[in-house]
Amino acid sequence: MFLLVLTALTPLFIYLFLRIIWDLIKYGNMAAVFGLGLNFVLFVEALIFIYLGYFLVKVLLKK
Repeated sequence: MFLLVLTALTPLFIYLFLRIIWDLIKYGNMAAVFGLGLNFVLFVEALIFIYLGYFLVKVLLKK
């Protein structure tokens, strides 16, 4: 289960890590607002969790 959650959260972690690096390079500090990109990544994360949840329920109810 841990690997499924980690797989689902990986795009969010990658975005946040790269955004921190970009802000440090371009602005010299952390920007307070992550912008529209974070909203897109959170939307993708929600879709991934819905997808994983659907198959988890499907497998658990198959017994």
